[in-house]
Amino acid sequence: MKRNQHKPVDAAELRRDAEERLKRQKPEGGKQRTKPEAERLVHELQVHQIELEMQNEELRQARTEMETLLARYTNLYDFAPTGYLNIDREGAIRQVNLTGARLLRVERSRLMNRLFGLFVSDDFRPAFKAFLEKVFASHTKECCEVALLNEGRRPLFVRLESVISEDGQECLVMVMDITERRQAEEQALHESEARHRTILRTAMDGFWRVDLQGRLLEVNETYCRMSGYSEQELLAMSIPDLEAAETPADTAVHIQRVAAQGEDRFESRHRRKDGSSFAVEVSVQYKPAEGGHRVAFLRDITERRRTEEALRRNEASLEAAQQRARLGSWELDLKSGRRRWSKELFRFYHRDPALGVPLPDDFFALVHPEDRASIQEVHKLAECADQPLSLEFRTNPAHGPILYLDARIHSVRDARGECVQLAGTVLDITERKRAEDALQAQNTELQILHETSRTILASRNIQHMAASILEKALAVSRCDVGVIRLLDRTSRTLDPIASHGYRNPKNLKQHRRHLEDGTTGRLLRIFARKETVVSERVQDKPGLRIFKREGVQSLILIPVLADHDLLGALQLGSRTPRKFGPHL
Repeated sequence: MKRNQHKPVDAAELRRDAEERLKRQKPEGGKQRTKPEAERLVHELQVHQIELEMQNEELRQARTEMETLLARYTNLYDFAPTGYLNIDREGAIRQVNLTGARLLRVERSRLMNRLFGLFVSDDFRPAFKAFLEKVFASHTKECCEVALLNEGRRPLFVRLESVISEDGQECLVMVMDITERRQAEEQALHESEARHRTILRTAMDGFWRVDLQGRLLEVNETYCRMSGYSEQELLAMSIPDLEAAETPADTAVHIQRVAAQGEDRFESRHRRKDGSSFAVEVSVQYKPAEGGHRVAFLRDITERRRTEEALRRNEASLEAAQQRARLGSWELDLKSGRRRWSKELFRFYHRDPALGVPLPDDFFALVHPEDRASIQEVHKLAECADQPLSLEFRTNPAHGPILYLDARIHSVRDARGECVQLAGTVLDITERKRAEDALQAQNTELQILHETSRTILASRNIQHMAASILEKALAVSRCDVGVIRLLDRTSRTLDPIASHGYRNPKNLKQHRRHLEDGTTGRLLRIFARKETVVSERVQDKPGLRIFKREGVQSLILIPVLADHDLLGALQLGSRTPRKFGPHL
């Protein structure tokens, strides 16, 4: 007998079923049970009955707990602060909790099978439709924010989060009221826009908001003052109406370039209402929102241009003054390593300005090798010295003609007394040095002539007189080798009558030269000029073989004349390089 599975079975019916089943069962083997067997069977039935009663009690207790939990979770579902809805693929509501019904402003029983989209405001329905399609297509949690209809009152903004059910026929939608948050955001946005307008109105720079065609959509008061136009006049204008440096075609190209790059910074000129123009620096950005527009900040740089022009004039004047004074200047920032040279310094060191200012090691290579250690030491001392330091040095002859330079170096310190910069000036004193050398040579010559005159007046023996003259000349000139040769007109020879410092006597004997000899003839032509002849770098000069063999590096030749007639020659040589005067 089969019972209806959906109809509850009472105890009486259950007993009848059990008795009928018992009647159909026959005793095993057709035999009557003995009394002990019957007693054992009764005992088992009694135990089984107790077990069933215990199980029944457990079932009743489990059912009570289940009903309690069901009530609890039903309350949690219905009274949750968040709305919950089950929506099918067509958007119809299949199940909703009380919070969801409250958010929709409709009694729960009247919401069943109604389309949720009907409760969404018209502006947000396309977004909700796309959201629902995405939920059933993606099988992942999706989110969306929409506004619900609110019976003529302000819209109710909600956030929807949804996942699809296991069978894929419905989705569970969680609905959260975000109206207060949206109102707070709108209020914050309103306040931000108010601050934005205040900032733009009081900004020191001009402001534009421009559409894709270059029409002005918004300007601030600063630009109105800069241009002389009112706000209403400017909002009726476009960029070409104000641009003074670009043609309309150039402006159109520039607008497209900004859209492609996203931003730009450049300088231009704008026209004022009175017809004059002014220089501006423009910083512009492209904003793709709201169909695309540009925002630009414009700074009047007229005064800056004047300052820059005045600075350029001052720098040009300084360069001209330094060039006339043969003066250069330099700076070295010890923190950043930044270096600056004036143009004159590049000329001093024979360096191409295109190469830029050299690094410290490269700079020291521009200094004469003999002076390099001294200038390196001065640079180190300058970092610690409180007073400026000075030094005279020469440039490296490997890079060009030697220049004599007078350097002044001083340090610049920060508030803590730490040296942060070295600066200095360099003066070209080459001409002064040459003048000093020439003066020294003239003084030497005058001293020699003076001492020679005194010796001639005091002496009666010509050889003794010549030896005394030579001794005085060597002492005054601080030379190592000397010889006096007199002209013998009878033998037509130049004969040495006094000498000093010769290492090889043979070299002295060779000083006796006949006038027809080529070397002597050349000397006579030099002496005929009645001038003192100075020869530095003897080893590099043609001739002068005797003095070269004696190791002479520098030589001075003084003609001995009487009434414009050549009497002989005084020759003085130094085995170390010397400077007697101008080169010949």
